[in-house]
Amino acid sequence: MKSKKDKAEYEIWSLSVDKFLLGLLCLSFLLSIILRLFPDPESETYNFIYSTIKLVSDSLLTSSIIGYIFEKIIRSKTEAKTDAVVNDKINSLKSDLPSIITKSVILKKESLKELLSDDSTDDLFLACLENKLKNVNMARQLKKSFFSEIFKYQSRWRDLNHKIDIEEITDCNLSKLVKNKYWKFVDHISYETVLKTSTIKFLCLKEYDAFFKYLKDESYHSVWGLKTAFSDEFEELYFYISNLRINGKTYTVNRNIKKDRYQAEYEARHIDFNDFIQNNEPILINYTIESIIRKKSNAINIQVPVPSHGVRVTFDFQKVDIGRLSVFPYFTSESKPNTTPPENIVNRKSIEVHQPDWVFPTSGITCVWQNQSI
Repeated sequence: MKSKKDKAEYEIWSLSVDKFLLGLLCLSFLLSIILRLFPDPESETYNFIYSTIKLVSDSLLTSSIIGYIFEKIIRSKTEAKTDAVVNDKINSLKSDLPSIITKSVILKKESLKELLSDDSTDDLFLACLENKLKNVNMARQLKKSFFSEIFKYQSRWRDLNHKIDIEEITDCNLSKLVKNKYWKFVDHISYETVLKTSTIKFLCLKEYDAFFKYLKDESYHSVWGLKTAFSDEFEELYFYISNLRINGKTYTVNRNIKKDRYQAEYEARHIDFNDFIQNNEPILINYTIESIIRKKSNAINIQVPVPSHGVRVTFDFQKVDIGRLSVFPYFTSESKPNTTPPENIVNRKSIEVHQPDWVFPTSGITCVWQNQSI
């Protein structure tokens, strides 16, 4: 299809040709009139000039008539062919237009991100699930139960690492009976995340019902359910958080015990945290948790509280007396985690579980052991 600029230029050119041909015609008539005003001369020179002017006049007249007719014919045929080509192009575009729009807009993620709002994204996601599963009810229940829960999480962690050491208690202030009954465990935790709150909080709970209630609360970076830590056999709560570091810098963690020693909250505040939030860039968080577990409990559980990419959990029992060691990961993920050393190795003293893909809540890993002396 011609643009407005091309069409204007074509009309100007056609008008110029018409004016030129009309000028030739007028000039030929003018020469004819001039020749008729003078009689035929007798001298050969004048006769030559007269014949030349008359020949030019006749030629101009003939050329203008032929040129005008030819230009009109060519223009009409050209316009007809152009209109035919344009109409064919328009008709082909009519049939191809839906697929062109689909490929250029709908199938391009960047275009979709600019066009879709949150509500329309939910509708499109549900439509895609229904088309993929070929079952409307299943698609709606899956979106409502699993995906809606996943979409609620604002935090994302990367390279979540738990390095857990199980040791004998060496505190001289504790009795031998307590030392024979409990082990100390030390969990070195690290991960990358974008900070969302100006306060970094941790929570330790005595009751398991409360533990599952707070586990999905993203205002806490870590929630632990450790009934043994609240035992009356200790003068104070045996749960400590230390060595909180963010991008290598150490920060102080304060503890607040409430609700009749059923709940302990730990928090760190600093002006740097506001800068981390404003920068909206990943930070590296490291901290250490120290507490106790019963030897006879024969199990310890680690939870993955938020969607995390690259989860690595290591249990090290080399400093204590155990028999068989096993792990049972329950990860909601694309593939099975890797276990080192593998399960068929006898008398393992340490074990590592690594999941390089995304792990979604509620996921975790349970470590079970058989004690040799008890």
